[in-house]
Amino acid sequence: MINLPAQLTEDVLVQGLRHSDSWLAALLNQSPCEVSFDQLQWVEPGGITPLASISANHSWEISKPKDKVYTYLQRMRFTQIFGLDDSFHFLEHDPTGRFISAIWIQKQEHIELVIREIKMILSQSQLEPGVQWAVAWSLNEFLGNVLIHSCAEIGGLVFAQVFPSRNIVQIAVCDPGIGITGSIRQWNPQWQGTDEMALKLALQQGWSSKKGSDGKGNGLYLVKQIIEHNGSINRLVLISGMAIAVVSENGTVYESTAVDWPGTSLSCTFDLSRRVDMEKILGHTDDLDDDEVWEVNEWL
Repeated sequence: MINLPAQLTEDVLVQGLRHSDSWLAALLNQSPCEVSFDQLQWVEPGGITPLASISANHSWEISKPKDKVYTYLQRMRFTQIFGLDDSFHFLEHDPTGRFISAIWIQKQEHIELVIREIKMILSQSQLEPGVQWAVAWSLNEFLGNVLIHSCAEIGGLVFAQVFPSRNIVQIAVCDPGIGITGSIRQWNPQWQGTDEMALKLALQQGWSSKKGSDGKGNGLYLVKQIIEHNGSINRLVLISGMAIAVVSENGTVYESTAVDWPGTSLSCTFDLSRRVDMEKILGHTDDLDDDEVWEVNEWL
């Protein structure tokens, strides 16, 4: 029996990746296995979404969580993903302005639906335009990478939630695909770099792993710039293979892990109360393509 920790957050997930004897290492290395949610008390997108995205490729027998957690998992549509009973009775609340339930992304239409939903969530609050643009840009980039690079048959899983008491939104987009290193080698079989090198390339300006790509490879780089320029709460965590990149106002820290993560996990936290100075972040738009320039100018 493998017990999930009391808190399933982005930080807890990252800590699990750093240790070869962690609950996460056991979960990924043992299949089939029994998984207990009994200790679980607190869940956030950056913790639950990565785990749910890879559950389809693992044979887990999951015990029933406590009622409070069960309510959360069912409201957010994770019960279906984990194979739990979906008939738990609870008082339904209007989700408008607070979260996007977990949804699998497999087509461009799915991306457009999720973007509309996140914009609807953001419109419920009096946010300055730069914040709305930053969140929408980042989510669109994350989702586009799933379709272009992951090669996952079931697509990618997206989940977003607003935490009003902290005035933040956390977005997670995860897929059980070939990972960033796999994507690079798909187009350049001779590439022999490490997973950590692959993450550095993914966040580099003007770089794309796909030959003949119309884009200029600025998507994740701009997300990185937004995070680095906009305060201590903002953070991006990128996980793929045996490497992690954590982007914050202090820069980007890369490290190798003790656990080999299948696919790619992206989670991002934005401070909704802080102004996003896009003119400072962008500097100039010479390196953007026409569609990117148009989208940026929409918010300037």
